[in-house]
Amino acid sequence: METSSTPAAARGPRRREETRARLVAAAAELVDETGSTSWGVQDVCRRAGFTRGAFYSNFADLDALFLAVWEERAEALVSHLEVEVAGRLADGPLDLEAAVEEVVAVLPLRPAWAAARMSLLARSAASPEAAVVLARHSEDLRRRLGPLLVATLRAAGREPDTSAETLVDLLMAGVDGALLQEAVEGEAPGSRLRVLARVVLLGASRPRG
Repeated sequence: METSSTPAAARGPRRREETRARLVAAAAELVDETGSTSWGVQDVCRRAGFTRGAFYSNFADLDALFLAVWEERAEALVSHLEVEVAGRLADGPLDLEAAVEEVVAVLPLRPAWAAARMSLLARSAASPEAAVVLARHSEDLRRRLGPLLVATLRAAGREPDTSAETLVDLLMAGVDGALLQEAVEGEAPGSRLRVLARVVLLGASRPRG
């Protein structure tokens, strides 16, 4: 009796995890396609193939779903940046222009990413949960990307004038603004960001020696 009931008991939590994952994936697709978070519960359910009941058994509201999407994307972004920057540094010394290109090459260039981050910033003013998620992501970026930005500058023969954490804050603030401005002006992704990355790296560092 115990043996036969165990698989059924295990399937329940597994199905719930799968349902939650599909809802998160559907919401992420909507963010990418629309560049906003202005869609509704029904849009997510239709995309994922579930009822509203399935949605509300996993998330209290759309804000809770959006936070789950953001946390998943934020972790994927930080891991990607960490691996990519470290891999490029392993190739040897860089000149400043190459350093700018290496930094820009691994940053998120989709306007939807910036729009999602702006939405989270707006939510954080009224939502303690959103503020916690944003703070956790920012701290993770500083801790994991900061040392790599410092190493990138040093590989280009420069020494930072500020902390690794401040370098990350300056760069990511610029990413948000540059991507949104590029979307408004219809510019190619990354064009404004290259200028900004150069200003940040030059302005926050000096030649070594």
